[in-house]
Amino acid sequence: MPKVIKRTVLLTGAGFTQSFVGFLSSQMWQTIFNQPRIRNSQKLREILLQTTNYEDAYDQIVSQYEASDRDAFIEAIIEACRQMDEEIWSNKHRAPHACSQFLHRFKGSGTSEKGFIFTLNHDLFAERFLTFSFGEASERFFGLPGFNNDLWRDNLGHPLPQNYKVPLPGRAALDSLVGNFWNERIQLAYIKLHGSIGWFSENAVLVIGRLKSPVIDREPLLRWYRSIFKEVLEHGNLNLLVIGYSFQDPNINTIIFDGIGKGLKLYVVLPMLPEQFCIHLSNIYLRHLNSPNKGKDYVAPTRMWDSLWGYFEGKADDFFAEDNRGLSPKAEAFLRDLELGN
Repeated sequence: MPKVIKRTVLLTGAGFTQSFVGFLSSQMWQTIFNQPRIRNSQKLREILLQTTNYEDAYDQIVSQYEASDRDAFIEAIIEACRQMDEEIWSNKHRAPHACSQFLHRFKGSGTSEKGFIFTLNHDLFAERFLTFSFGEASERFFGLPGFNNDLWRDNLGHPLPQNYKVPLPGRAALDSLVGNFWNERIQLAYIKLHGSIGWFSENAVLVIGRLKSPVIDREPLLRWYRSIFKEVLEHGNLNLLVIGYSFQDPNINTIIFDGIGKGLKLYVVLPMLPEQFCIHLSNIYLRHLNSPNKGKDYVAPTRMWDSLWGYFEGKADDFFAEDNRGLSPKAEAFLRDLELGN
């Protein structure tokens, strides 16, 4: 069966769910740093003071420190994620509207076309509210490759359970999933490139991190997700809409730019003026200049500016009309250009 992909795919960063009171990376760092398990460990406290990127700190702890330090840090992350989830859940009166009026536009049409939402976020916004908004109907069009939708319907219609834990499929189970993926009649695949709240590997490691971090790279499911991201973006003649991602992950940037070389058109939504976005990309490049993690395939973020096809100054909630019953005229015009009109 030929691979038929919806013309426009979505990539979300932390700025997307910030509109629904999710946390930015800096807010997650603060929430983790304020946990008692961190305050009670001078070692963990010092690691977080050395980097304000909690994913980098987690990579370092998992790969270099004792199991007791790792477990304490995981507990702190889980509690911080729980606090974020409570904030998102408290805003549930607006979130279903975002799903029904906006996210559903990315699903494929018919039974052969597949739509994609890729995310760098760990929160449960889409799992919770897409299934919550559409109920049984979500089973027909929405899915996380490798998982059963019953998991979200049964557990996420209320605040996050204390024992929320999702074991990831092992290599044997994954081989079957990979072989059947393009034949599945899922119209909207939701792919979490950086892992998620509650995802645990076979050796009880919380699976979160950057695209090529040790934790992510060791996990077969996440390596497969990365390959899907690359395959879709390099499919040719597609649009990529990026909301709330600030282009600070070199590995994500490289895959985007490789896609641009195959005909991908880049559209960006960020809460900064276009000239501020241009300066922002230059500042990221200057920070990366002497980084040992750049790698031979490094793409300067400034090249994203030269490859831009569309820009929308704002956040996700700026798409919605004041009466919360539809999208704003400006948003509708922007989405029509992406072939996402109702």
